[in-house]
Amino acid sequence: MAVTSRSPFSDTLQRRLSRWPQARTTELFTVVTSNRDTLFCKLKAVSPDYPLYGAVPLEGGGALQPALRRGLVVERRVLERLGLRLGDRVRVGDSLLPVSAVALSEPDRPLGMFGIAPRLFLAEKKLPATGLLRPGSYRENKVMLKLAPAIDSAQVAGELRELAVADQEQVDCWDRLPGPLRRMVSNFLLFLDLLAGFAVCLCAFGTSMATQAWLRARASSVAASRSLGATPDWISMHLGATLFCAAAGAVAAGLVGAASLVPLTGTWLAPLLPVAVQARLSASAALAGTVVAVWCCALAAAWSGSGMRRQAPAAALRGEAPRPRRLTRWSLALAALATLWGALRLSSGSSSRAAGWTLGLLLLLGLVRLAVGLALRLTRGWKPGNLAVRIAWTRFQWHGSSTAGVAWSLTCTLLVLGLFAQSARALQEGWINTLPADAPNLWCGEIDPARAARFLELVPAARGHLYPALRVRLESVDGEPIDRSRPRLPGDEDGRREFRAGQGGALDADERLVSGGEVFSGADPNEVSITEEVARQTGLRVGSRAVFQLQGLPLEVRVNSVRHIVRDNFRPTFDCLFPDDLVRDAPRMLFAMCRLPEAEIGPLQARLARALPAVTSLDLSFTLRQVGGKLKELTTLLQFFGLAGWLAGLSTLWSSAVATRPETLRNVALWKAVGASPAFVWRCLAAESCLLGGFCSLLAFGLSGAATAALCAWQFEVPYPMMPATWLLLLLLPAVSVALVGAWLARPALNIRPASALRHDA
Repeated sequence: MAVTSRSPFSDTLQRRLSRWPQARTTELFTVVTSNRDTLFCKLKAVSPDYPLYGAVPLEGGGALQPALRRGLVVERRVLERLGLRLGDRVRVGDSLLPVSAVALSEPDRPLGMFGIAPRLFLAEKKLPATGLLRPGSYRENKVMLKLAPAIDSAQVAGELRELAVADQEQVDCWDRLPGPLRRMVSNFLLFLDLLAGFAVCLCAFGTSMATQAWLRARASSVAASRSLGATPDWISMHLGATLFCAAAGAVAAGLVGAASLVPLTGTWLAPLLPVAVQARLSASAALAGTVVAVWCCALAAAWSGSGMRRQAPAAALRGEAPRPRRLTRWSLALAALATLWGALRLSSGSSSRAAGWTLGLLLLLGLVRLAVGLALRLTRGWKPGNLAVRIAWTRFQWHGSSTAGVAWSLTCTLLVLGLFAQSARALQEGWINTLPADAPNLWCGEIDPARAARFLELVPAARGHLYPALRVRLESVDGEPIDRSRPRLPGDEDGRREFRAGQGGALDADERLVSGGEVFSGADPNEVSITEEVARQTGLRVGSRAVFQLQGLPLEVRVNSVRHIVRDNFRPTFDCLFPDDLVRDAPRMLFAMCRLPEAEIGPLQARLARALPAVTSLDLSFTLRQVGGKLKELTTLLQFFGLAGWLAGLSTLWSSAVATRPETLRNVALWKAVGASPAFVWRCLAAESCLLGGFCSLLAFGLSGAATAALCAWQFEVPYPMMPATWLLLLLLPAVSVALVGAWLARPALNIRPASALRHDA
């Protein structure tokens, strides 16, 4: 648990915090000076108990606290930028301190990837001597608590939040992330949740198809056993035992494969997490996967087996598909629905999210059912000129054929795979757009407007990239004052926080209007444009009257438009936009974002520190390299998951082909009985496989594209990109896979004797 504040902690809260073991840190920005150069850094003063969890490893070994007693502990890039070695002295404020060690990592740095300035570690007792704790200066005080396992952390957090000063002191518990994370990370975690749902669907489709195909292949054996006097109960026990052994072997093989592959994913995931983890297959996950797989197999077996128990032996020998009773069908459908929800609940950890995904999947499956039926109906009159293709298409359209059911199952599987592949590609494109090649790598803040001309002389690349830094607070909405009496909990979305405000009526490239015809109408000089997030948090809408506090002055405005920000990136975005004339005379500071060659950033920061010491400059080049490396790891991980998804889909493709194999053998025997040559039979079978693959691929491609576009708009909030290579792959790969699998399984049919196949129908 951590408590943070940018001001000294209140006495009441400090007395309560003293009850538990704790570590304190104070972070602030400062300029470090050596004999050669200067560097803008973030100083972190730590108490003797820091860190409570984890460690700060040092180059060459050793512990953090003894090194802090000797001097400063710095990151490697501080030495590189200032040209220093261990033992050299640097000036931090009013103190001259030696560099005693180099830190390799920091356990409480958020996600290990968003540090924007080189880090210095200093002992807490040495901080007052630096003279940096000036009144009004920026600093972030943090107290980290270590609670005993028996203590209810949620209850302690609630008590501390009641004592904390509203909008000043913040209490964060382990189950609440301390601060906003970048959209790309939240999208990645959402994608992992969706991936779990995709895996459940593929497991259900694959297991169901494989089980039904296995049982259907034994229909003639069951009919023969029934004819010889076997009871339905004996047949059910025999098939159940055989199926259970097969399922147990398949589950064991899957668990062995998962245990071997999970450490590979941990190699990528571990650096993204704020704590040290060891990737391994947990017992609970293995048990959950086993239960889902076995239960799906049991449901599929019950669907086919209940019909086989009632089916007459003659009907089974004629190749008729068994159908369970209507009540049984509805009972099994409800059981399958409950199973799907339970599996999604286990994978996502949220009942409401699992219910939403279940409903969405049901709608998709129903849409696939309608699309398959409609497509078959619309193409019923098609008469291909080629005889082999016409025979294959006629069998595909035949009402009694099992191919239509296989087409539905196969289309559903390809839809899930297509949705996965296109979502992964959309996220990759969104991340790449978030970090373009020309992303700003230098941020400068606290620029006095009176010194803006001098700043632009020193940093000409910032010309045209100066932005006002206005902070506003909402006082009332349509005459109703904002209630700030109750504590503001982390994650609360309301109108009590500070909002970033800008000026001007031009939309950014990543913004669009969702309400209001234009940013400002011009009819009323006191107007404001807000984002969707502000509208959701405050209840403001177009036409609402609001009172903002700008630099201590009240500002009454009318909401003229609402904007939607497509994605987060390195360009500035503002919660509120005001007309230029309305805030022209308002006191403000400026900030700038620009891009420079990395070799020029250090010398420029030194010149800025000498000429304009009040200006804060941050070198973002290191952060950009770190984020770029993480993006590569994320995209590689997505490609790994994509390959695993396609491998799972192949099992359904194989099961679909196996399900139609008995029917194919009978048709081949009939064709040969009337004089068809092996070459003609091969052309018919190849045409049928190609038609099935092309038909299912085309339907799944269209539906998955529409579903991905909806996800991009409503969940990921990234544009649906052009991906011709992915589209071509989604169209061709399934069709080719189905054709190849069908051709492989049809090979024995070319050499079959008509009498041996037709003897079963006698």
